[in-house]
Parts: sequence; C-alpha cells; structure tokens
Amino acid sequence: MSSPGTRMAVALRRSALAALLLGALVAGCGDSDEPSPARGGTLVIDANYGQLSTLDPHSLSPTVSLYINHARFTTLLTFDGSDTRDPRPALAESYEASPDAKVFTFQLRDDATFADGTPITSEDVVFSLNRVLHFELGTQVGPAMFPGKVTFEADGPSTVIMRSEKPAPFTPAVMTTPQMSIINAKLAKAHGANDTGKKDTASPWLTSGDSGDTSSGPYKLSSFVANKEIVLTRNAEYWGAPAAYDRIVIRNVAAPAQLLQVQRGKSELALDVGATEVARLKGNDRVSVSSTPSANLLLFFLNNDPKISTVTSNAKLREAVRYAIDYDRIVELAGEGAAQATGIFPRSYHGSLGADQAIDQDLDRAKQAYAESGASEPFTLYYGTDSAVAGVQTSIIAQSVKSDLDAAGIEAKIVGAPISTVFQKAFIQHELDASFFPTWPVIPNVDEIGRWVPGGHENLTAMAGYPDDADVELRELADRALSATSVEERVALFEDVQLQLNERGPWVPLVNPAQVFVSTRSVALPEYHPIWIVDLADVQPAD
Repeated sequence: MSSPGTRMAVALRRSALAALLLGALVAGCGDSDEPSPARGGTLVIDANYGQLSTLDPHSLSPTVSLYINHARFTTLLTFDGSDTRDPRPALAESYEASPDAKVFTFQLRDDATFADGTPITSEDVVFSLNRVLHFELGTQVGPAMFPGKVTFEADGPSTVIMRSEKPAPFTPAVMTTPQMSIINAKLAKAHGANDTGKKDTASPWLTSGDSGDTSSGPYKLSSFVANKEIVLTRNAEYWGAPAAYDRIVIRNVAAPAQLLQVQRGKSELALDVGATEVARLKGNDRVSVSSTPSANLLLFFLNNDPKISTVTSNAKLREAVRYAIDYDRIVELAGEGAAQATGIFPRSYHGSLGADQAIDQDLDRAKQAYAESGASEPFTLYYGTDSAVAGVQTSIIAQSVKSDLDAAGIEAKIVGAPISTVFQKAFIQHELDASFFPTWPVIPNVDEIGRWVPGGHENLTAMAGYPDDADVELRELADRALSATSVEERVALFEDVQLQLNERGPWVPLVNPAQVFVSTRSVALPEYHPIWIVDLADVQPAD
C-alpha cells in the first residue's frame, strides 16, 4: 500500500480474468445438464445463499453477493490473488495520498467502459461512492468503512478526490471492496437510483438481468431467480482480459448436497462444503479440495453490564471463562483448515495477531480466577440451534465450551434457541448474559477492531454492555490508533488494542473456521480471498 504522501503510479497489469461462480439450493438440481469444462462453455457452481433478496452492490448483504458483485463490477483498486496488504490498480491507474492521510486523489484509466460501451468517468465514480455513503436500505455500508465524514468530488473526467475529516490511511484497502463497486450513473438514475439515499428504488433493477449494461467487470448479470439460481454471462465490452467462460450458473444448493453434486459431476465447483466433511474426500481422485482458515469468526460475549448480569460483568469471572476453554479441541471440532482465533481480527488479514499471541487453556488459572470472582450463581450462555459458520455447527462448539466450563468448576447454563431469536435478544434488545455470535469483518483492515472497543459499533458494544466509559484506558488507546496517519503506526497500536481486548474485554474469540472449495478435475481450484471469498474471474478450466 502506498504510504501517505507518496505517489503510487503503477502501470495497470491485468492478469487473465476469467470466470465466475456461486450456487445454491435448487430442488431437482440432480437433473441439471452435465456442465461443459471447455473454455467458453458453462461453469456450474453450487453455493448455499438461502433467502438472498438483493444483489445491489451498495447494500450490506450476504457473502454470496460479494463475489458475484466483484465479478460484475470494478472498483478503484483491487488485490492480487489472496493478498490483503497491497492494493493494486484497477479502475484507478494510480492514486496519491496527502501526508495527513485525509485527501486521496485517484487517476482513472482512460480505456474502461461499461457493458453498454459507454466510458467510465469520474462522474460515475462519484455517483457510485456517494450512493454507498448514503444508501438507506438495510444497514449502511459507507459510514462503517471510514473513520469519519468523507466527501467525493470529480476534478475533470478522469480524476476523483476523496476528502476525510479524520486520517484514513486504509482508504486504498477500502476501495477494493465490492461494496465500493462503480455502476453506470446514467442508467442507474434512469432506474430509480440516487446518491442522496432518499427514495432510492434501484435495488430490484440491480438484482435483475435487466441491469446487465451497468456492469463494469468481466461478467454481467443475466438472470436472478430467487432461492434458485443466478446466471452470469461474459461482458464482451470488458476492458480487461476476457472471462474464461461464456456463462456461469450459480445454483442455490444446501451445503450437505453440494458434496454429492460435485462428486457426481453435476456441478464443477462447490463453495460451502463443511470442513468436517473434507475427510470423506480423501483418496477421491475425481475432485480437488482446498481448505483455508477464513475471515469468519465464531466468538461469544460475556455481558459487561451489571444491570444485565452481576456474574458476567465480573472481570475475574471473564478471566476464568477465557482460560477454561480448550481452544485446540474447538479447532479440531471445526475441521481441517480451521485455526484458533487469535483475536477479534481474523488471522488472514494484515494486522492480525500471530499464533503465538493467542490465549492458551490454563485450568489452574481459570479455577483460581473463578474462586476470586466470588460468583455464587450460574450465568446463561445462549447459542443458535440452527446456526453454522462455514459449515461448523454452533451447537457442537457450545457443548464443548460447556464441558470446559464444567471442568474448571464454573457454573453456567447453555441454552439453545433459533438463531433469529438469539440475534434479536442479543444484538437488538441487548438483554442476554452471554451468547455465541458468528461474525466477519465489515471493514477490510485493522480499523475493524475499532468497532469492538468500548463505545465502538453501537449495537455490538451495546450487546455486550461495553460503552465508552467501560474501559477508558482502552478507549483512549483505540482513539490513538484511529488518529494515526500511517498504516504501520495504526497496525502497531491496534495490536496492543487486540491484546488488551483479549485480556479484559467482553469478547471470547474461539475459531476461524475453514473455507473449503471442492472442484472437479475440469476446473482449477481458485484461491480463497478474505474479502470477496473467491474471484470468479480467477476461476479457470484446468490445464
């Protein structure tokens, strides 16, 4: 990444961008035609995206929309391969940052077009990014991405200037995310979009095949059938390397069925096979398998608010719980490729803690801390009975934690309920002693940690009873990190924040489950990417 005050003018290098993906839960998917592995044919992908309702790139939506929109649209910057450290040119051929990391100037390439052949200009970029900032349908993405108020302006047809009220050194990384997709401003406005957030009605259009001409990436949306399948087709006007496949069909297939479909050759790539099922594929020479620690995180919180629980708000109780857990056992239960979560920030991201900084089980310390807590009654730890993270059932992890607490003599009750109920009571109503909470980063850099410190993200910290004054010293350290103007200083300070959160915060990070890809021999396994899961343009026929 370019450090503040330096010029990053990198000649745009385009590696062969190729194909696409995603799939899902389709009744009768076993009757699908045999997919063709030939370049220029059809790629069939299975993914479990449930009740997906929108593919609007500027909304906060499930992970499936991240890799679909990464293929449909371009962003100012991107990453090569699985890297998350060094943003590279995409639509912007270069950028410059001011010494205080408050002003970023992007120079656009002059040969980029939308799928209808019209040039992509600074007007399209400013419209798209302003729409992200002000989008009001669902959770707003834009405000979460930046440390304070930001503005975008065009300076001629090929220059975009971003100004931030606070230092924002990770802006280049933010500009790689699919939520920062650039859409065709003229077409979007004609279908109800605006950049003020008021009465924007374009989401249904952006989720339909009629929106194909607004695409700026290697693929465009051809059709969307809710709960069944998504079809992408090659964008013939794409300004980069042509896509490898003419067509990608992403079927909505339940995770357990994906394994069967890919082994039978009814799909060529499965994205949601659970890590615990990988062992069943050993010795199967008809498929290829990759298993990588993901950016997903399973944790639980212990409420810091004594009005909610006098037990979990006790610092010594939280220490006892943290050191009672057998983290190695949880990683084993999560399956091949999983890794212990070293902190709130996933290990696959730049700025995360190393494996040697993770908390180890220490039963003697746990028993001593529990005795010192003086706790005289149990607390209740909730989990979603229908909740899973990357194929790992939360119920299995919950029972393991309960066993560990019992071994340390810590009194606790484990209660299961539908995940919708647990989410409502924890994240919305803020009324639970403790609860498991599956999550993933919203911000693709260490600024994400700022959401988890005292007084950070409103609902997150309210859920755990963790306001500004809950830990003044830690809040001040986080503020210092967020005001740092260099990436290096910010990362170093946030490392200290993570270590202190691990020691005395309300969060108990457990595991980063594995992301498993399974493909037939006709397709080369793509790399896992922590932000957009898989780059559909990197999915290629096998040599």
